[in-house]
Amino acid sequence: MTLTQRRAIAFGKELAEGTAISLGSLTAYEVAFEPTINFGTPKKRRRQAQDKLSEKQPIRGLNSGEMNFAVEYAGHNTATSAPVWDDLLEACGMRLAEGTVYVAQVDGSGITGTITDGLELTYDTSQTANAFGAYVDGATYVVLENATAAPTSGATFANGGITFTASGASIRSYFAAKPYSERTYQIAYSSGSGTFAVDDVITGGTSGARGLITEAASGSTGTLKFVPIDGTGAFQNSEAISSSGGASATANSGQSNLYVPSLSMALWDSRRAKLMKGARGTFSLVCPTGEEARLNFTFTGAREAVTDELLPSITKQVTAVPPVFVGGSSYFDTLQNPGLRELSVDVGAAVALRQSPSESSGYISARIGARAVGVTFNPEAAAEAEFDVYEKARDAESFQAGCSWGTAAGNRCLVHFPRLSIDQANDEDQDGMVHDAISAIAFSFSSDSAEHEVVLAIF
Repeated sequence: MTLTQRRAIAFGKELAEGTAISLGSLTAYEVAFEPTINFGTPKKRRRQAQDKLSEKQPIRGLNSGEMNFAVEYAGHNTATSAPVWDDLLEACGMRLAEGTVYVAQVDGSGITGTITDGLELTYDTSQTANAFGAYVDGATYVVLENATAAPTSGATFANGGITFTASGASIRSYFAAKPYSERTYQIAYSSGSGTFAVDDVITGGTSGARGLITEAASGSTGTLKFVPIDGTGAFQNSEAISSSGGASATANSGQSNLYVPSLSMALWDSRRAKLMKGARGTFSLVCPTGEEARLNFTFTGAREAVTDELLPSITKQVTAVPPVFVGGSSYFDTLQNPGLRELSVDVGAAVALRQSPSESSGYISARIGARAVGVTFNPEAAAEAEFDVYEKARDAESFQAGCSWGTAAGNRCLVHFPRLSIDQANDEDQDGMVHDAISAIAFSFSSDSAEHEVVLAIF
């Protein structure tokens, strides 16, 4: 008998897209609520003209897989540890923040001027960082990416006279990333000879892996950036590399992914294991007031196998109790800390499967082709002077929004939207009180090449 609680999931980044990795105890996680893997196994029906009413034996079709589960939006009990679900967000098109990241608390009393997200700020005489957050009266948090140092208490930022105090290093911050059209990888090398030219094909002497160079490289040491050729495997550390143009080198590392990674995933229920590969997905974040926030994931990939395997020993667990969505701060343009029943974010990543007759399932992997981030929230109806919902909807005005909650270091949560535009606003009756049921579209600045529709942080 299979018990719904006696289950485990496993996932891990693939070295080569669509090439399954081994999953077991080292990749097994105790994080998921109500996990399922369902396989799509369509059949082609064969109805010939014949002297019978019955059909011929059907022919199997393509075999895909879809995995669904929820994860609590929480960090760790220790501020130096990363959440164990990092890989899940990355496989949904979120990128990890670059460089050293801090989360600081803004003192809004001295704010003048307008600062756009991602603008480089100077502080403490010679330190710099790219800032993401809201700049409004009152206090809120801001993510500092690529920071050269933690800001000192009361540090004054050069842009607009903003002052704030540091509140500790961020464990992890995630930014909505580009759904890259090119599958770029990189590998470090030494003992280089000749020039690795753009569009040359590189080959691994041991692995047999092959890739198409996207950026020229030369010199005795460097980094090769390339698009892998499907089905040829992954480059290995210490193997010889040669190019079709005559260049050669020795790999100093295995290949690493520069774009949205693909995952191998598995679900065990007692003795049975369902496996899929080449998976990418989408997610929503639901934050009901008075409850823990949850990330709801949907991953699509190629069916790999169904086998009989014992439930693995789970080595990766979320030890922190998730912070309840209360006692924090929220802002929607000039509307500060409104009465709010729920905030939800749907990343809306469009996932498509790549077909190949060389694969037993008929699919190589899933790809993210586009993204439409939607946000819903339902504040208590406010005076027009405080927050003119209908004018903003009519004129397609944009504004910043976000919220933060939690008190324990390493287990505080932040969600930030650099730009929202109201799509719909309707009256909603909640226990006899009028609320504005608002749905909004999150988007990037037209000049923002990094595509920051939504920023998440655990700090």
